[in-house]
Amino acid sequence: MLTLLWVGIGGLAGVAGSRCLVACAPGGTPAASFPRAALSMSGALVLGAAMHFVLAGGFAPQAVRIALATGAMGGFVTHATFHPGLRRHVQEAGWLKGGWILLAMSAGCLGAGMLGLLGARSLFPAAAAGAAQGRVRPPLAATFSIVARDPLTGELGVAVQSHWFSVGALVPWAEAGVGAVATQSFVEVSYGPEGLRLLREGRSPQEALKILTAADPQREVRQVGIIDARGAAASWTGRECISYAGHRAGKDYAVQGNLLAAPEVWERMGGAFEAAEGPLAERLLAALDAGQEAGGDARGMQSAALLVVGPGEKGKPWTQRKIDLRVEDHPAPLAEIRRVLQLRRAYDLANDGDRLVSEKKFEEAFKAYDKALALAPGNDELMFWRASMYMQAGRTEQALADVRRALAINPRWRKLLERLSPDLFPGAAEILKRLGS
Repeated sequence: MLTLLWVGIGGLAGVAGSRCLVACAPGGTPAASFPRAALSMSGALVLGAAMHFVLAGGFAPQAVRIALATGAMGGFVTHATFHPGLRRHVQEAGWLKGGWILLAMSAGCLGAGMLGLLGARSLFPAAAAGAAQGRVRPPLAATFSIVARDPLTGELGVAVQSHWFSVGALVPWAEAGVGAVATQSFVEVSYGPEGLRLLREGRSPQEALKILTAADPQREVRQVGIIDARGAAASWTGRECISYAGHRAGKDYAVQGNLLAAPEVWERMGGAFEAAEGPLAERLLAALDAGQEAGGDARGMQSAALLVVGPGEKGKPWTQRKIDLRVEDHPAPLAEIRRVLQLRRAYDLANDGDRLVSEKKFEEAFKAYDKALALAPGNDELMFWRASMYMQAGRTEQALADVRRALAINPRWRKLLERLSPDLFPGAAEILKRLGS
């Protein structure tokens, strides 16, 4: 229905242009038909050239531009062929001869219009190239994602999955105390840093979206979700995003997706996030899992990313980046990023254990390392450094057992053990002696 409306508007413009030309031509006699026809064909030539710039422009969605151009040419040719002056001359010439006059007039105007269109396209290829660049060259990170906030911790995060290589390099953006952005579909990467800048300046997510999209001639192929540090969230899905495409914004989150296998994907994601418990990272992945179970990306799976930021140490902005994980190319990226997240949790516990050892809190340190190895039971790195911790506490037998397990997995630890100073591994010489040759 909207398409017909735009065709009608274009048709009215075409009729108006033809009326202006007819008014300028001489009239009153059949002999005046030739200059009128020549003037109309010249007008069609100019209109065809103008159509090139209308079709190549970015001022409106492609469907609107096609409807306007089609309507304008149709209205112009119809009026040029059937305006009262020409119709009177046709009647005087007789219907047989007059029919050929009308046919020749229509064909002449349409041919002139096509000639104008092709001529403008060859003379001004940059206009078409500019439009193509806005649509074809940006990476098609067709995907589903979530931006969210944890009101208890103040953490902000983005999680995304796509059948596109290294989606984490394009889609997720976040800044502690400011907000998070997911920019996708035919990606305009600047939406990420610019969206955060607008939030930093005090704009709401909805205001930021309006500013970003208003300045973007290709906004109808963009999709973006934004959340601020207060939990206000908003999404934009352009009308030319590949279906199924849509979004949902709720308390402390926004989910969005395009080129999806089913229209339920974003609704399932929102519901899963609301129902999930635990740390923000795990809740974000629960939303992605739900989206995948509902159909996910219509093309399948390839990469995923998880970014979480939150309060850190004063003067140390790097401590605000809590989790930054990517799976660049994998047949099951969501399962893989969960595995990597669990490994990250294990290393966080190991880091806590090292800190506790430095404070001589050995029993607490042992518990932290035990939890770490429960999450990563075959990790020889954690086994080796727990052995070092045991030696600092004077537990040689437990240290020796850990070193032997680590060596069974990775024999290179023996060479490293020979190089470590007592500060890093107390009693290394004794352990080597007990290991023998």
